[in-house]
Amino acid sequence: MSPAPTHTSQEQEDIILDAAAKCIEASSLLDFTMSAISKEAGFSMGTIYKHIQSKEDVLVALAYRMYTHLLNTFKEIQSLPLPVPERLMAVSLICNEKVCLYEFDDQLGSLVVSKAVLQRASKGWLEKMIHTDKAVEESFANIIREAYTTGELIVDEGQKENLVEEINVGLWSMCVGFTQVAVQLDARNIIGQGKDIALTINPDSLIIRNTRRLINSYPWKNPITDVSIENICRTLEEKGLR
Repeated sequence: MSPAPTHTSQEQEDIILDAAAKCIEASSLLDFTMSAISKEAGFSMGTIYKHIQSKEDVLVALAYRMYTHLLNTFKEIQSLPLPVPERLMAVSLICNEKVCLYEFDDQLGSLVVSKAVLQRASKGWLEKMIHTDKAVEESFANIIREAYTTGELIVDEGQKENLVEEINVGLWSMCVGFTQVAVQLDARNIIGQGKDIALTINPDSLIIRNTRRLINSYPWKNPITDVSIENICRTLEEKGLR
């Protein structure tokens, strides 16, 4: 008989979380079980509990993975050959279907910020998730800071950091708010009163018009224009982000 395959601790963790994602996709974020994860991963329950101690840990661990993937996406957007205002706008124009990690990303993002989940998850996974979430926020802020050094954003020295936070919170709220609205409208489809939201947002949609208005409310050397929107969409398509 050949010996059973061995895995490093990290490989075990990856296998378990991959199995957890499959179990959630086969059931739901609420209905999956630890025993199903054990069966899917091919590990004993003892091995499972070495890495994740509860269903809440599963959710937070998958959110950590999701935020890590989002951070890499933002870094890719940050490196695009576009002016700063266009890179900020690009975040709203990427196709969620092409950049999401799991089909349940939006629902997971809403669930892991609930106190019921946060209070039951282990400290280790919480710290990893929160650290990565902050890194995503900082990556977004760094795009705005770049505008000061390039002269793209015309602002007094003393206003810099306050404006970074203001723009960051405003644009982040727009993105998260739109996602939440989309999820709520989709949920209403259960009783036939919902509305489908396209995963690839049309350049003349309400969210894009509102985001453009918000960005252009700040003193940019070159504000967003219709030509800018076309340029952003073309660049994102070339990079496989739209």
